[in-house]
Amino acid sequence: MVRHFIAAFALIAVSGAAQAQGVDRYQFLQLKDQVEQMSTELNRMRNAVSGGNLQQRFAALEDEISRLTGQIERLEFAVREQEAESKRRLDDLEYRIIELEG
Repeated sequence: MVRHFIAAFALIAVSGAAQAQGVDRYQFLQLKDQVEQMSTELNRMRNAVSGGNLQQRFAALEDEISRLTGQIERLEFAVREQEAESKRRLDDLEYRIIELEG
């Protein structure tokens, strides 16, 4: 309803401006077509946003980011654990070499 009001208001404004500026009928019809095209495009964009299409995409992206963040955190933990285990083994190996030499 609001969209129709906006489109009608735009057409009236274009019509009044056309008459005030002495625009011929052809130019008026071109302006009218442009307003209708813009109104159609605006409605299509509104439907894309309100229809949940973009909202679903954003939600899916947020879910994927959360999943990947969790995976990265698990991998970072595993790497830290492996580094700690490697350090413990290296320290143990160094101790054994020192004991054998001494």
